[in-house]
Amino acid sequence: MVLGLALVSCTEKAQKAPEAVNDLAQKMKKVDELSAPAFNEFEKVYAKYAETMQAGDKAAAKALEPQLDSLYDAFKNKRDSVLQIHVYGQPFADLTMNDLEGKSVSLSDWAGKGKYVLIDFWASWCGPCRQEMPNVKANYEKYKSKGFEVIGVSFDSKADDWKAAVSQMGMAWPQMSDLKGWGSEGAKVYGINSIPANVLLDGEGKIVGVDLRDDDLGARLEELLGK
Repeated sequence: MVLGLALVSCTEKAQKAPEAVNDLAQKMKKVDELSAPAFNEFEKVYAKYAETMQAGDKAAAKALEPQLDSLYDAFKNKRDSVLQIHVYGQPFADLTMNDLEGKSVSLSDWAGKGKYVLIDFWASWCGPCRQEMPNVKANYEKYKSKGFEVIGVSFDSKADDWKAAVSQMGMAWPQMSDLKGWGSEGAKVYGINSIPANVLLDGEGKIVGVDLRDDDLGARLEELLGK
């Protein structure tokens, strides 16, 4: 089956190490640049697929699915190889924002202290984020006793909307936001240009996964933490 296409849709303080922050953001952008050609090939065929579906020609659309799957796999393999070279093994860059109670917290309060930490970039207004959240929640509940933590970094601009979404979706893990929307330091520091997005850190605070969604998140956590 064709995937759902959510695609479309430093242990030091960042303030004290702007060069490290800029370096990580540039590396993340480099990944997008180098994997873009493979994604563009996928996107061209997906446009044809969408057209045939809209026209009601399900047989023609069905015939395109194997090609779509193959092109998506090629894109994913390309992106994974680029991530391995440029990003995996890099130390996390710290962020300091307020939590839901208005208290100042930092990623370094959790990251680099022995647990695997998923930095989850999301927003209350983001439909794909809401769609993915049950998957994040299920994996959190499954692996939290095995040394797994999630830190939500919201790209919201309104505190009430942010708090309401956290409550509605039962997000029991720590949250932080500077309430600057797309101007968030999280977007700048980690080179985030679309959400949902995430970064997985090992116990030392080094990056071991990026944009793990759907079955990929559970598969990676099972690989690292067992069933």
